[in-house]
Amino acid sequence: MRRTMVLLLLLILCSLLPMGRTCPAAAASSAEAKVGQGIENLELTGAAESFNIAGDTKLYGWARLKDVAPGSSVIMAFKKGDKEVYRKEISIPSVPYRIHTYRTFRAGDSGEWTFIVAGADGKELGSTTFKVEITK
Repeated sequence: MRRTMVLLLLLILCSLLPMGRTCPAAAASSAEAKVGQGIENLELTGAAESFNIAGDTKLYGWARLKDVAPGSSVIMAFKKGDKEVYRKEISIPSVPYRIHTYRTFRAGDSGEWTFIVAGADGKELGSTTFKVEITK
């Protein structure tokens, strides 16, 4: 009930903003996205913005979905620069919902990466950037 009242108040306040201004509540993402080194009890472990890892190591993309319609699907993707390297579409049975996927990082995968969670329509729901350094 309290959450509903807070959202209602935010909507009322946003409607009072002059045209051309954006409401912070409207800019909020529908998914919390993180990258880490493991999953335990549906939670991410070893979350960081930079990873020094050996080749053939898995890094996990994890998301908590908040404002997604049950029965819809989301896309989870790893991108290196502008190139999408890994993509997985997942159906969402209920909300809130925690999901994860992983990618195995190998020699040659060092650099800046982005993990993105998007709706089936391609609209970004959440993302995070991270750096990978492959050690020998």
